[in-house]
Amino acid sequence: MNKIVVLVARLLLGIMLIGFGLNVFLQFMTGGSFGEAGDAFLGALLATGYVMPVMGLVMLLVGAMLVSNYFVPLSLVILAPLVLNWTLFHIFLHLESIPFLLPIALLYLFLVYINWPAYKTLLTPKQA
Repeated sequence: MNKIVVLVARLLLGIMLIGFGLNVFLQFMTGGSFGEAGDAFLGALLATGYVMPVMGLVMLLVGAMLVSNYFVPLSLVILAPLVLNWTLFHIFLHLESIPFLLPIALLYLFLVYINWPAYKTLLTPKQA
């Protein structure tokens, strides 16, 4: 795969994550409504007082790891639960906003595919 394509994908995803992670704390981007069910779900996450800040910190950490090219395979493993939950949220609670998720999900899947050899030992059963 062309190294420039991989570099651009990694930087784009990293910059997006840094931006969204900063937004959790600085709230410079305003969000619209996600429908009754989506707003109720997000309200519950906000009401815990810790879920959104932790998610923001994870996005900042993973974004920084991607931008700096530091432990990219590990950063993608850390990001997996977030991407899965974002995808399920958009599928089940607010399908209309899935176009906003697609760039992140596609860049994530592309980078996982490119880094797949790094996961071989992780996915190989231990021999007795």
